[in-house]
Amino acid sequence: MAADISQLQTQTLNQIVQLQGWPTKAQVTEEGVRAAFSLASHSNNLSFQQSILPFIIQSYMDKQVMSVEAVAILTDKVSMLKAKVRYLVHKQILIGGKLVFFKIENEDSVDQLIAQMGMTTLKIYKKTLEVFYGLQ
Repeated sequence: MAADISQLQTQTLNQIVQLQGWPTKAQVTEEGVRAAFSLASHSNNLSFQQSILPFIIQSYMDKQVMSVEAVAILTDKVSMLKAKVRYLVHKQILIGGKLVFFKIENEDSVDQLIAQMGMTTLKIYKKTLEVFYGLQ
């Protein structure tokens, strides 16, 4: 039942975007843009998420509510499902009391990529997580 609802929501949002583009604040309010992002990010359809990601990135660039973290999270989600990770946002696990990050694409340049998105460096992000999880 839940899978059917998710599939219907994905199809509906996809049709809206194909006909009218990604929703804007002027069309659906900030809450509506967030709701559309939530539907897209929780979809179980990878090809839909891949096709919608450029619209979400453009929405962020147009200052239409999207946060840089939201863009990075969805980018990583899609990339992880394709066996690549770019930004490493929320893509870590604890193993034996140690913080372990998933393997990321272009690891040598990840801090430069993160800086372009206006986010903190991987080293600072890792330190923040270690403090949060009490690993210090």
